[in-house]
Amino acid sequence: MNRLPEEVVQVEYNANGWRDVLHPDWVAEDKQRVVVLGDSFIEGYSVRLNDTLTSRLQALLSDEVSQVEVTNLGVGGYGTLQEYLVFDAVGRALQPDVVVLAMFLDNDLRNNTRSLEALITRDSLKYDARPFLQQGDDGEWSISVVDIAAAWRRYLLSLETRRSLWGRMKRESALLQLIDNAVHGPGASRRKIDALDRYLALYGAQFCNAPPEYEEAWGVTRRILRRLRDEVDAAGARLVVMIVPAVHSVDRDAMARVQDNAPDPDRLCLEQSPAGHRLMRELDAIEVPLLDLLPAFRAAAWDRGVELFRRSDDHWNPAGHALAAAELAKFIRERGLLVPDLEREVAPTLTP
Repeated sequence: MNRLPEEVVQVEYNANGWRDVLHPDWVAEDKQRVVVLGDSFIEGYSVRLNDTLTSRLQALLSDEVSQVEVTNLGVGGYGTLQEYLVFDAVGRALQPDVVVLAMFLDNDLRNNTRSLEALITRDSLKYDARPFLQQGDDGEWSISVVDIAAAWRRYLLSLETRRSLWGRMKRESALLQLIDNAVHGPGASRRKIDALDRYLALYGAQFCNAPPEYEEAWGVTRRILRRLRDEVDAAGARLVVMIVPAVHSVDRDAMARVQDNAPDPDRLCLEQSPAGHRLMRELDAIEVPLLDLLPAFRAAAWDRGVELFRRSDDHWNPAGHALAAAELAKFIRERGLLVPDLEREVAPTLTP
């Protein structure tokens, strides 16, 4: 259960661990397949399963392509490298026709580089259990090794602490949190994060001019995208990248709060979306089509007053998932990435 202030969401996973219905193990030849990679926006644990982008996309595409299968391979907290690894380990075997990579640029770039990720998650599982692309002088493809057993033990210990009486009481009591900090120090449970480091890590992707740390991140991300494109092409599928907009790029109040609280607001260009424009140029260079959801989300929010995000966790609400699915279905249709039933050729029956 995900107990949000707005509602309690039942979060189901299939037997393979994905936020999806359980698809058949075999690959039927008459089906066309769409695999969706991404992070928590695609996993969709802030809404019911039927409200997720992938569930809605399945329904929308089925109107014209009766034999279509949409598979959700989104995992909360994953960066672009991990999403590539998911395709390599799982997605490829599904023999997809279309692979959609959903990119949340406000943290994907950070997730892809040690230096940026370390600014806010060092000494945590989000850092220690994350693989990174090794930056060698020879340019070879090499991924850091994660000690899965150690990470699992650490996770179980953390889970046990959270479930303990003291853990539950401390989470729900501001007074107990103050006492714990007074006794053990504010850095006992998490590293104290410098305000400027936090600002750079959270919003640096949307600085008007990319700082050096993000130029490095773009270089790493470029390598991952090229590798994913090549392997999707080799699998006989087509790669599509979809930009997932952040709440502070869509909601005017959220945008104003970020600007007002920024230590150096003049560096921010939230309304101009520099990261989105940069990604468009990167993808044009490798001939990968891009669907940017930001214009549609702004039109819905600014012109029609539609609420698209949960206020409690800044993820899409059901309306946000519905809009994203509608835009993606339209993009797939207009690009001819799947063959509608009416266009499928049926061999004529010859009679003597």
